[in-house]
Formats: sequence, C-alpha cells, structure tokens
Amino acid sequence: MNKLALPKKPRTTATLTAEQGRLLRLMAERQKVSVSWLIRHAVERLIEEESKGLQLPLDMPVRGMKKD
Repeated sequence: MNKLALPKKPRTTATLTAEQGRLLRLMAERQKVSVSWLIRHAVERLIEEESKGLQLPLDMPVRGMKKD
C-alpha cells in the first residue's frame, strides 16, 4: 500500500506544580478547550515573542515553586 504518511507531531513532557495543573484545568474548563490546547497556544505565543526579539527573563518566578 502506498499511503501518504503525515508527519508525526513531537511529544513533550513537562512537570507542573499542583497549583499550575489546577489553574490550567480551571482555565480550560472556563474557555471550553483542552489543557493541551492551552499549552500549545502558550508555546505558540512564546515562539512568536522570541521571533520578535523579545527575551524571557532567566529568573522567571513560578507560583508555588521554591527557589533554591
């Protein structure tokens, strides 16, 4: 069989804090989208900002995570 193969989407795993997971689920529920969609949307925004020359701060505060 000669099937056209669709390119595979890369999978990435990220560990979130309990609070981040809870807030993402709430946002997804309110916006009637999946958590995966929210994450893809956030990644796309980061990529767009990077392409415009904007740089993320290296010391990003993360709610619920202790600083070493």
